[in-house]
Amino acid sequence: MGACENCHKSSVTDLKQCGGCAQVSYCSPECQKKHWKCHKSQCKPYKLTELPGKGLGLVATRLIRKAEVVIRENPVLVRVKGGKSLEEQFSAHSEKIQSEILALYHDNPDDSLEMRLQVIFLANACEIGGGVGGVALYPTVPRMNHSCAPSVVWSHKAGSPLTKEVRTLRDIRPGEELCPNYIDSFEVG
Repeated sequence: MGACENCHKSSVTDLKQCGGCAQVSYCSPECQKKHWKCHKSQCKPYKLTELPGKGLGLVATRLIRKAEVVIRENPVLVRVKGGKSLEEQFSAHSEKIQSEILALYHDNPDDSLEMRLQVIFLANACEIGGGVGGVALYPTVPRMNHSCAPSVVWSHKAGSPLTKEVRTLRDIRPGEELCPNYIDSFEVG
């Protein structure tokens, strides 16, 4: 038995899944509209999940069509010539963003904060597009596992070289992992 995400009324039938993420349900279009402000930030066509032999990865929660943008995000840490240190940038973020950064892959959680940030950045950051030069760390992009037969590709958003966009290369079915090719990532100069 499920319940409407907005009004919390229980229903065996009549609930419709969110068409964006397929992770929550509503009893009516009115309830979905009322709840949108709360749900908008979590409404993604994928979820972070444990994958056997791989650790964490992103898996589709609904059918994602070819060429669909599934992630569009700005960096949380940036390393460019003359820029602020990773520690300065990290301390300027909210506790929520700091937790997301520290949850990314790193070898030794007992290292000092400075060392952890360095290792996290080296293991998870990618190049900035648009000929800007530099490297940036994004909160979701590093959660995708590499594949030599990728299902997604990333690039920078046109006119916004710091914004990463991840787009599907083909239709991706629910339960299928979103995987880029780290080695041959698509970066438009």
